[in-house]
Amino acid sequence: MAVLVGHRGIGGGGVYWQITQPDDPDVLTMVFPEQVATDTAVPDVSPPEVGQEAWTLDFWTLDFDAVRAHLEWQSSPHFPAWASGQVSARPSVVRPQVRFDITPEMIG
Repeated sequence: MAVLVGHRGIGGGGVYWQITQPDDPDVLTMVFPEQVATDTAVPDVSPPEVGQEAWTLDFWTLDFDAVRAHLEWQSSPHFPAWASGQVSARPSVVRPQVRFDITPEMIG
């Protein structure tokens, strides 16, 4: 599992991503605070167009090309090559952070 952690930018604007634990390239776990998910200026992740109560039930859109564009340079070599384009996925955890476990089979 490679863990992709989303951080709010300094001053609260935007997001940057960092890979930690780059062990298994066949599972990409994304973890980020709710503030990243609800920031409309961050195109990397898009929650469903419903209230927060429904977040666990509905699919989110994850844009791996946008994530790659905001990836820390040290993390770039560890970002799975198969993670590109957009994918719809349900989070496995919603609070206090949002978490997704993405596999290559979920893409395309």
